[in-house]
Amino acid sequence: MKNSLGSGYRFFARWADISYCYAIWIILLILTLVTLSTFYVVNNLGVHTDTTDMLSEEVPFRANHIRYRQSFPQYEDTLLLVLDAPTPEQAHIAAKRFTRYLQDDVTQFPATYYLTGEPFLSRMDCSTRICPS
Repeated sequence: MKNSLGSGYRFFARWADISYCYAIWIILLILTLVTLSTFYVVNNLGVHTDTTDMLSEEVPFRANHIRYRQSFPQYEDTLLLVLDAPTPEQAHIAAKRFTRYLQDDVTQFPATYYLTGEPFLSRMDCSTRICPS
């Protein structure tokens, strides 16, 4: 009588027998492969999130942006914060406190600049006091 089971069944039955007999070695092999794969992924794969690099450098606005970054490197990696408060005086006080807080942490914020807190601009601030005409 001929065996009515297909070759797929025989393959998986044989694989189950081998897995049962050599279970510890198969588990060690899988753990080794997982560890090596993890090391490879950590050291070789990454995500580059700079969307400007998605476009060609020959596109006019991209070329202008590159020239701008080369001409004004001091504005690279700059963070601009805007504070809002019920009154201008409260916004000014909060901005001064926040600036002092950021200036205390020079490792994270090497240069902190409070534009309207400059002496020249604070004298010319017309929103909170009467300006000379």
